[in-house]
Amino acid sequence: MSVVKACEKYNYLFRAETQEISTVSTSEVTLRTITVPGDSMGINGYIRAVALWRSAGGNFSKTMRVKFAGNTVKQQIHTSGNQQYDNVPAFIWNQGATNAQDSSLLGAQLHNTNNVVGSWAVDTTLDFDITFTGLVANAGNTLYLRFASVEVWRFDD
Repeated sequence: MSVVKACEKYNYLFRAETQEISTVSTSEVTLRTITVPGDSMGINGYIRAVALWRSAGGNFSKTMRVKFAGNTVKQQIHTSGNQQYDNVPAFIWNQGATNAQDSSLLGAQLHNTNNVVGSWAVDTTLDFDITFTGLVANAGNTLYLRFASVEVWRFDD
């Protein structure tokens, strides 16, 4: 993992450049974890977490998740086809305090029933993890995490 400080106080990019990681497990498996340093968001900052996935195999469910401090904020499920690709973004922001967040989604999948839009109470003054997990319904299928990144934006200074 590398950290790129794009702008002195306002934008940090935590990039997990990775070889393709895969799972054939029917239990949820953590494929990548990116730790965000405490107090990176401030009281009005936000996070955009993005993952590029590929799934292979038959017509069985392949589930991709993005988690914020253990809470699922984005879930996408492929149920058919081979060699499907998906860009799975999640958006989390502090609500005027470092321990009150909302989450939403980016892009056309905003109203997809697989998505979780929620409110959280995570203390972002402490380090926390953005986790990318996956599982398959049939061990003959494969789910690949091709790329994961986390952007942190801070606006309260």
